[in-house]
Amino acid sequence: MSVNEKKAAKIQQRKMRRLWRRRRFSFVMSLFFRLIAIVLIFAVVLVHRLFLGPSETVSNMLTMTLLETSALKFVPRIFMRESEVEAIQQATLLIEPEEKVDTSLIKIEKYVHKPTATQSEADSPVEEEKDIEIIHVTGDTFKGQLMIVKDPSRVFLGVTNEYFNSVGRHLSYFCEKYNAVGGINASGFHDDNGMGNGGNPVGMVISEGKILRGSDRQTTIAAFDENNILHVGKFTDEEAKALKLRDGAGWGPALIVNGIPADTGTNKTGLNPRSAIGQRSDGAVLLLVIDGRHPNSLGAGYTDLIDVLMQYGAVNACNLDGGTSAIMYYEGQRITSIENYDIARSIPTAFLVRQEGQ
Repeated sequence: MSVNEKKAAKIQQRKMRRLWRRRRFSFVMSLFFRLIAIVLIFAVVLVHRLFLGPSETVSNMLTMTLLETSALKFVPRIFMRESEVEAIQQATLLIEPEEKVDTSLIKIEKYVHKPTATQSEADSPVEEEKDIEIIHVTGDTFKGQLMIVKDPSRVFLGVTNEYFNSVGRHLSYFCEKYNAVGGINASGFHDDNGMGNGGNPVGMVISEGKILRGSDRQTTIAAFDENNILHVGKFTDEEAKALKLRDGAGWGPALIVNGIPADTGTNKTGLNPRSAIGQRSDGAVLLLVIDGRHPNSLGAGYTDLIDVLMQYGAVNACNLDGGTSAIMYYEGQRITSIENYDIARSIPTAFLVRQEGQ
């Protein structure tokens, strides 16, 4: 074989190899897209079956889980008529207690550090009882953190500013601004089409005794009065003034009033990240945040919140904003998770805990 023939053969071999690689690539990509198409079809069929049966419980829970999000609330309407979606919303509606908080059920004593055991000469120094406890809570579908603040006078509402004329801020900003030990998110906010900047709260907002955002009708609020008793329920501006409420945020629903939980009936609210605030009979404040949208923590429903808060002695309690807003900080660290992201959502208000003696 001549040199030219050898060169021509090598060139032909390279062409054949390139052609083979292109065909192999086309074949692999064809298989890949077929697989994607099969997975998508399977997913659509599966979601369709979940929405439309045979389990009404699963259908309702999936529907409510998505409706409670800002980005995916449109999905149920792809598979169901609007009338069917509205029927599920009505069927899963939580009935809030209508009675007002009985302040006589809360007996607040000034909290002082107390040793946990008697100290003898041979003993090493004993630890003082902590005035703030962090407790890890779990359930069948969730995990989260509960902050117990023994002195309710230390809990107050932080705000971006008095006029809410700027964007919302991350919870870390509130903690730094007020030099707070920690805290959780509070108000929900207007988030039209999922594009809100977190700066415009929904419902009543009271900070340091001033009503910064009012309402001419009754709205659900969780707020402390000047005696550090937590009130939850529906109030007008005038009722809030009459009760001398000092710090609070509107959202809801009310979960527990005077030791009586809300009527959940067959309530099957969605599984999502959630936040709540409550108070025990000794005045201690319960700040609860549930992680959600994780493989190891899908989230909680209202019934789960009630169960946890009742377990830890809540006499009165209220749901706060949830979803990606649900977050807890303590001593400069975020101690709850936010979906699969490391980015906190901007919020307009936060329940915070003052430094001791501040």
